[in-house]
Amino acid sequence: MKKIVSLFLTLILILSLSNIALATKSKTDDSKIAQADFADVISPYYEDLESVRIINNAGVNITQKYYQDTWQYYKNGSFDLIEEYCKENVRKMSRIVICEKSVSTRASATKSISEVFTEYPSDDILGHRITVNYTIAGTYVYDRNTGKILSAYNASLKNIIYADAGVGWKFSPANISTNASKSSDGYTARFTCSFHLFGNFSGKDVTINGADFGILGDTVEVTPGSD
Repeated sequence: MKKIVSLFLTLILILSLSNIALATKSKTDDSKIAQADFADVISPYYEDLESVRIINNAGVNITQKYYQDTWQYYKNGSFDLIEEYCKENVRKMSRIVICEKSVSTRASATKSISEVFTEYPSDDILGHRITVNYTIAGTYVYDRNTGKILSAYNASLKNIIYADAGVGWKFSPANISTNASKSSDGYTARFTCSFHLFGNFSGKDVTINGADFGILGDTVEVTPGSD
């Protein structure tokens, strides 16, 4: 009987440890950063201009000027010149990629929104500037008659990627935070996400651990109005 109890407890312990390992692995996998070419990151900004917003280093909206200055670069396929321009003049870019109605009744409607952000942070050791792309998404329900937000939920941070950082760099996000809320007047849904980006560099003669690229993130706001 004692042997049976002992085997039973051992089995429970093994299963518990397995569950902990799986949970940890899942958390790690969710925070991985993929790599992409700068051309793949920037091209969608030239395919649908309607929902694009571009902010310079002083916090000023320069969307119109950006396209005036870079459109010919894009037409010529000169993505290296666009990248140089962005890293010198742009703090953040964004574009709405999804705004769809998923469920609706006579009284209310449910929609999901997803916005892509592109930032150009630099680290605190070498001043090395990179391109980072990520998506903030969320779901909200609103009253179709008044436009008032009934609920906001499922704020999420997805698809973190970096582009053209150079050979030897690896990146990892930390302190990921997500929040869904509505404005005090109840007519705007807000989805806020942020993360702290760190990088490690390994070269022939130089190794850098924990280079700090700062806190990245933003807030997606939507005011649906009445139908």
